[in-house]
Amino acid sequence: MQNDQDFKQNSPEIENQDSITLIDIQKQIANQTDFFTTQINQLESQIQNIIASDQNHKQNYIQRIQQLEEEKLVQKLKLGLAKRDIKKLHQKNQRLEKIVRKLSPYGTKKPLQPSQTSSKKDNNISVTKTTRKSPPINQALTFDESKIADFSSFQFETVTVNEEGIITERIESSAKYRQESLDNDVNLDMIFIPGGNFLMGTDTTQIKELCQKYCSDWPKYEQPQHEVSVKPFLMAKYPVTQAQWRVIALRKDLKYKLDLNPEVSFYKGNNLPVEKVSWHHAQEYCLRLSRLTGKKYRLPSEAEWEYACRAQTSTPFYFGETITTDLANFNGNYTYGLAKKGAYRARTTEVGIFYPNAFGLYDLHGNVWEWCADSWHESYEDAPIDGSSWVDDKNNIGQKVLRGGSWYYDPLGCRSAYRFNYASDDFYDLIGFRPVCELD
Repeated sequence: MQNDQDFKQNSPEIENQDSITLIDIQKQIANQTDFFTTQINQLESQIQNIIASDQNHKQNYIQRIQQLEEEKLVQKLKLGLAKRDIKKLHQKNQRLEKIVRKLSPYGTKKPLQPSQTSSKKDNNISVTKTTRKSPPINQALTFDESKIADFSSFQFETVTVNEEGIITERIESSAKYRQESLDNDVNLDMIFIPGGNFLMGTDTTQIKELCQKYCSDWPKYEQPQHEVSVKPFLMAKYPVTQAQWRVIALRKDLKYKLDLNPEVSFYKGNNLPVEKVSWHHAQEYCLRLSRLTGKKYRLPSEAEWEYACRAQTSTPFYFGETITTDLANFNGNYTYGLAKKGAYRARTTEVGIFYPNAFGLYDLHGNVWEWCADSWHESYEDAPIDGSSWVDDKNNIGQKVLRGGSWYYDPLGCRSAYRFNYASDDFYDLIGFRPVCELD
């Protein structure tokens, strides 16, 4: 915009009227009129430009604010994990002065077999090899062992790790199972889980330490720790695979209430766990299994799931005090205890490629969350102590319990005691399930 001095210098002046005619004066007045008109038009144009600019800026501000709001929502979801990162980096820097990790990783796709590992090559870390018989049935629980007399047996190896996630013990084990034929090519192996008593949940002191160390409130839902008695039952060896899901989903003659999409999963593969399954669809699958076999299939109670996962251990994981991505599929950008970071596969992995627990069950830590029958409760106050499911939502429209963690989650959420929940009609590419079958 022109200033006053520029305006005065550029505006035309009327000459001395004594020396000019009337016509000359009229011409000069016309020139001045044209000049001022031009100046006014320029000023109006500048004003309009300013107004338009302000409107554009305003619109840009609005769009930017909307973007920031969206980013803020995303950052809120990541905030908890980010805080953990900062704290754990500080702790790691302190530990690095004291800890020298000499053992190289022992595989990223499949666990090493016993023949591939020698205690002489473990840099002075001794690996004990032992043989363990099938877990005994708790004699305090009445059970007719003739019900499993015709079951088959299979051999497997379990491992125990130290606080850094290094294998220190390998155990040869066996378990009994019954095989259900779903069709000519697809079977469902149901592992016998002996009955027993166990402490469910986490000690209050340990919960406080976990909440502080990992900047999470979720461990608070694992209390009070309490003793539970669980009857013997059968549990699927793996989370339900896509091949097992597809066979039952296509059986319209077995339909109970809901249609099942045979190709529901996001990640495709016959031996990958089925995912994107809601609690209601998992229930439908179990009901169809019951109709097919004449046996009582259902989702596990929360107590049954934790009992089966622990397999007579009391450590955070059935492997021991920590876990690594050589032992399970979880987000390896995060660690637990003294273990180091590992792979983040960012998707599901085939079932059965990691070591099982002492009952012969695979993939209970990570890969996909697993639905339980129970309604969500924020504590174990007044929870059943007989291993039954705790359901107080007759319409099944509320939050339901999930266990085990997933490929997307950190190791804290993969612990045996960790509890999570989603609405019963939620389905995501990190949620699956595994059925149980009653023996009575």
